Amino acid sequence: MIEQILSFVTVADAGGFSQAGRRLSLPKSTVSHRVQQLEERLGVRLLHRTPRVVRLTDEGAIYYQRCVRILAELEEAEAEVRQEPKEPTGTLRLSGPIEFGMQILSRMLADFVKAHPRIRLKLELTSRNVDIVEEGYDAALRIGTLEDSALISRRILSIPRGLYASPDYLSARGRPQSPEDLARHACLRFETAFYRGAWVFTGPGGRTSFQPVGTVEANNLTVLRDAAIAGLGVALLPCYQCREAEREGRLERLMVDWQPESADVYVLYPSKRQLASRIRAFLTYLDHNIEQLTRDIHDEARDTPRRSVQ
Repeated sequence: MIEQILSFVTVADAGGFSQAGRRLSLPKSTVSHRVQQLEERLGVRLLHRTPRVVRLTDEGAIYYQRCVRILAELEEAEAEVRQEPKEPTGTLRLSGPIEFGMQILSRMLADFVKAHPRIRLKLELTSRNVDIVEEGYDAALRIGTLEDSALISRRILSIPRGLYASPDYLSARGRPQSPEDLARHACLRFETAFYRGAWVFTGPGGRTSFQPVGTVEANNLTVLRDAAIAGLGVALLPCYQCREAEREGRLERLMVDWQPESADVYVLYPSKRQLASRIRAFLTYLDHNIEQLTRDIHDEARDTPRRSVQ
């Protein structure tokens, strides 16, 4: 019976039988058979099965909540009997944006692993919109507008952005003074599956939106920053990513009276009452380090010359 319950809960968490089989190190057929036996014994259907994903029925959702608590209590009972330490364990699978992960998040994650030596971190930095449930991630950090989802999402901080161009470009093309002027400029456009590329400003004329058009479009901010340095156009970029080039005179910030919309950073994780200890540990550590992450973004933590912004 416990094996059936464990298989059912794992399928619900993973969003599919194949994914659950990989987590349990069991054949997909074995997991499916155990869940089918459980449904037959209860006389109700617990899961809606589709080719892409498996979801809980109303009855399954009620039963799932009870089962999660039962399994958690069993795990605690076993740990108490074995006198195991309560330190979180297991593999924490995270996904995050490339530049934010490399330039801001990396140091915090290194400190997190040092603080929790029994947790193994598996991190994927990508511009694609990963499916957390279907691909088996524990949590993800995302920047920009979020699609409707059954996941829990929480905004953790905002990244200030600015318009930048090189002195050579401005000498040849002139300096835009307002969003309307941008229509006469080459704009370097960033776009991903969850960021559509519009530039939104608030200034003397209120709030306005501009759709950039230019010769370069990329899903990587470093590429666009380097294109701006090379004189290819105007780019909307995180301020922290441009400070070194601005100090060195390779980039200039434009239209300071028009504030671009900040980029919000969210943490997403599965919507369920009983989170694994490794996920709870990460979320707690993230909360405790928001202030440090914010200082890094605003470039206020200058205690050591630990990195150059790239």
